[in-house]
Amino acid sequence: MIPDDVLRAVDYAVLGVSGLGFLLCLAGALLAVPWRSALRQPATRELSVFWRARIALQVSGALWLLAQWLRLFALWGPGSRIMPARVTRWSRNGLLCRAYLCVSLGLLQPFFLLVALLLCRSALSRARPERGMWPNAWVAAVAFAGAMPLLAAVAVVAWLGALLPGAHLEVTRSQLPSLFFAAFLAEDAPRCGPPAGRTCALCVFPAATCIATGVFALAYAIALGATTRAMARAAINKRLRRRVLTFQAATLSLLAAQQALQAATLAGAPGGWLFQLLWAACFAAQAALVATVCTSLVVRPVLDALDASSNLGASPALLGSWSGQPPTAGAPAAAKGA
Repeated sequence: MIPDDVLRAVDYAVLGVSGLGFLLCLAGALLAVPWRSALRQPATRELSVFWRARIALQVSGALWLLAQWLRLFALWGPGSRIMPARVTRWSRNGLLCRAYLCVSLGLLQPFFLLVALLLCRSALSRARPERGMWPNAWVAAVAFAGAMPLLAAVAVVAWLGALLPGAHLEVTRSQLPSLFFAAFLAEDAPRCGPPAGRTCALCVFPAATCIATGVFALAYAIALGATTRAMARAAINKRLRRRVLTFQAATLSLLAAQQALQAATLAGAPGGWLFQLLWAACFAAQAALVATVCTSLVVRPVLDALDASSNLGASPALLGSWSGQPPTAGAPAAAKGA
């Protein structure tokens, strides 16, 4: 069993990194707002169709990182130095672990990834995006609808133990039903605090949830791979092609690593060294994935647009990447979006 101090240290590290990532994502969302005079110039302003969708991407990435706080024992568990005892008392029942699975894996992860995919696909659309009535609302609505099947599957798994209390799914992971459907492990250990015999909840990843998110990730990887390959073929120069392919490789590699590490936690007990190392590595892959996607689809395009608009010969390719239009030859100019 991992010492209590080490367990809390890992949680504090996740707490700090996710909090910092949350603030950086919000800063990126502010950067995406075309309030600067350079972005209000006609050539740039008319291209910034999907700036609201980019804000949705940044905010969902920020919330996905912050959702990791729901599973932190050092924050919600007995003996927490942050939350008062009246809060840690009711957190023993594993409610936050169930909420974490639904909010993080069922909603925010697929929504974030689907918004990124739709922004990439908009770069390949032959139709002018401003012809739609609300192109940004369309991106958000499609991403939300696409997340619903995964959310439904994860919610069933997460709340099955609460709906079937007689099954005792959260007592041990040595039995197959518990391995597949337990959202947490009810541990009886000194870290759970007095009186003796009290239990506390340590969040885990049910195997059924890992399967559901893995199937989604596989389908997503196929779609993103096809989209980014088409973008690379349409790129007007080697530098833009290399940027697209780098984004593809980094995003798919980090997504695969995150899913693999999440599934690998099934091999360890939640209070053990193996589980904590795998969970920390899984979170690191998630943070790197959010950073890669947000930097590639929001921060760099905005900075490119600002740099291009400061020159008389602003590059249509760079301005196209800011608007969600393809960095390709003959990319159409876009008007303001809703």
